[in-house]
Amino acid sequence: MARTPAEGELYDSSEDPLHWRNLWDDAESRAWRRELVTDLYDDLPPSRPDKLAVEAPV
Repeated sequence: MARTPAEGELYDSSEDPLHWRNLWDDAESRAWRRELVTDLYDDLPPSRPDKLAVEAPV
């Protein structure tokens, strides 16, 4: 299942090496963004079966 966060940053480093133009909301880059986010979620490591205890203060 691909989830797309509401905001993010996406740059074409070959066309914009200084990262001036954020393509995250660009309609022409939507398919590229979707592919990258899907790949990210598909390749996440499995979650821990035993959750770590929260210790405060952090």
